[in-house]
Amino acid sequence: MNSYVSVLTLKRDGALNLGTGTTYDLPLRLVVEAVSREIDGYTRRQFFHTTQTLELDGPGDTIIIIPDTVKITSLKEDSNNDGTFDATWATNDYYEYPRNANPTADWGGKPYTQLAVSDKTVGTQDQFIFGTANYELIGTFGYARKVTEASVACSSSINTTVTTLPVNGAVSTSDFYIGDTVVLDSEQMYVTNASSTSYTVIRSVNGSTAGTHGSGSAITIVNYPSEVTQAAYIQAARMWRRKDSGFANEVGFPETGQMVTFKGGLDADVKQMLSRVRRVDRAIA
Repeated sequence: MNSYVSVLTLKRDGALNLGTGTTYDLPLRLVVEAVSREIDGYTRRQFFHTTQTLELDGPGDTIIIIPDTVKITSLKEDSNNDGTFDATWATNDYYEYPRNANPTADWGGKPYTQLAVSDKTVGTQDQFIFGTANYELIGTFGYARKVTEASVACSSSINTTVTTLPVNGAVSTSDFYIGDTVVLDSEQMYVTNASSTSYTVIRSVNGSTAGTHGSGSAITIVNYPSEVTQAAYIQAARMWRRKDSGFANEVGFPETGQMVTFKGGLDADVKQMLSRVRRVDRAIA
């Protein structure tokens, strides 16, 4: 669960200028969540990161296409089609492509999208054998994993079930807000509300596991590529403004010829921004 732009950014910047009141926080959060999923669909990828166990079909080739991947924990093969992943691939049995993707870089990282059999393998793996759901891939998936440290930390310890995140600074001046995803240790939490000294969060989102976090635990914020954040900002602002016309297809004054027509879908500037990060699968040259 996530949003690619925070509610605070949408409220306070030039597009909406809604100030610091909380009246519109919930509907704005729903808008930015919906827009974020629309961006995922258009680009054919997700820009948040999840921890998952996936099953893949073997292509009968030396190359296998994988979902956007930040980190591979393990790769296993069902070598005799009995439903058991009995053969573990070592890290030197395969290459991750693109080779210089660096998905955990502070900026400019990209995900791994393919695996290729390594010519340096010391095992028996010489191809990804043909079959249905005969590979198990465990790892962290998404476009990239970039985080920055917040200016606040936990002001007291929390257990695995509480949904209030206490902080040691003023929420109104901190650098994350409703719609942001924060990370404590390895657990991801999604911020749904804010008061003066705490946040309401949804625990263990995106496949992470709820844990116990001590007082003073560092809070980090998940960041997304700038073009994705800006695209979400533009599209969410556009959708919010459309409510003023009752979501009419056309607004204006026909007698003067001054009409604005809403064609639906993503804004043209949004599509242009996202063109660089839109996924197109291609074989390794």
